[in-house]
Amino acid sequence: TFAEKAVAQPELRVLGKESLQPLFEPAGVAVVGISTSDNSKAGNIIIKNLIDLNRGDVYGVNIKGGEVAISGQTLHLYRSVTDIPASLDLAIVTVPADASLSVVEDCTAKGVKGILLIPGGFSETRDNRDLEERILNLATDGIRVTRRMAGGLELAVKAGASDEFTRLYSNSDGTLLGEADTFV
Repeated sequence: TFAEKAVAQPELRVLGKESLQPLFEPAGVAVVGISTSDNSKAGNIIIKNLIDLNRGDVYGVNIKGGEVAISGQTLHLYRSVTDIPASLDLAIVTVPADASLSVVEDCTAKGVKGILLIPGGFSETRDNRDLEERILNLATDGIRVTRRMAGGLELAVKAGASDEFTRLYSNSDGTLLGEADTFV
């Protein structure tokens, strides 16, 4: 109920705008949930867009490992974010909500500063409220977590987000892949 939520609210704190840099200007990006057989999946589209932006700091993750051909390149896929040998500012998580907790745990262990959760199926569907709370509890100082929600990415674009940011989260026809507007 609302009364229970009012009592359970965490203490709010204000972080500086530099804390958003890992989300909007990341150095080192992992895309978690790359398909080895379907390049139309969200993770594959996002990593393709990163490759097309000539980023050399992009890493794909698939729990089974392996390789995938995207944009004329064969990419090695790591089994976990923790297996990536470079430092990461951002992890873009495209696995189903039920599988996202272990990914976020790996991200915090790796020291990832920003996490973008693409999957739906959290508290907005009345499912997985406890999962969402457990993920948010992992968001300690220095870690920003954002989820895909309606309108936020479009708002970021209208507010002047960089061309690179806009292209990263767009399909080849220019439509936005997902929207992000819930920041922690």
